[in-house]
Amino acid sequence: MGKKRGKRIDGDFTVDDNLQISVEGSVDLSKMSFTKLPVKFKKVTGRFYIQNTPLTTLEGCPDEVGEMFNCATTQITSLEGGPKLIGTSKKDNTNCYYASHCKNLTSLKGIAENVEYLNIGFCANLKKMDYLPKEVRRITACASGIETLEGIHKVAPKLEHLQINSNPVESGILSLMKILTFRIQSLTYCTGNEDSRLALAG
Repeated sequence: MGKKRGKRIDGDFTVDDNLQISVEGSVDLSKMSFTKLPVKFKKVTGRFYIQNTPLTTLEGCPDEVGEMFNCATTQITSLEGGPKLIGTSKKDNTNCYYASHCKNLTSLKGIAENVEYLNIGFCANLKKMDYLPKEVRRITACASGIETLEGIHKVAPKLEHLQINSNPVESGILSLMKILTFRIQSLTYCTGNEDSRLALAG
């Protein structure tokens, strides 16, 4: 077992026989210059940060993150290779997955199965929100490229909050009315050059 308290790893870490790293604590690899993680993480009990890097893949990320996961402002095209579970520490307000400002992101495939809060704002090439985790309750997706919400009630049945202003949404808005937990009284979204407001029963 090793111990490191500094900029990158804050906590104790172990390396198993397969050279996979587990950390009792948090890992901050933000603002580094690699396009792929040079090591494989297995489990991180705290937070895992890789935002503001030129990463093109989430390969090497831990399978489980105890608190939040942040891969915002990277060059990834999908969420494959990322953690399968986050927020397992059960601390308040830590079950968060940040993938905003990923201009090359085209799919949510591979997202952690139990995400409750998801931020995918400013992902211009993300056209739809399939592969959403069924536990998701809050989504921030402003200024992305979302064109349709068709079928969202099937993939996000627990959704309570959706921020989707400044998106070219063309279809599927009424799918939100099929989500029993959705309590927003109105939803602002963008069609063409104008904002439209749709009243929802809540």
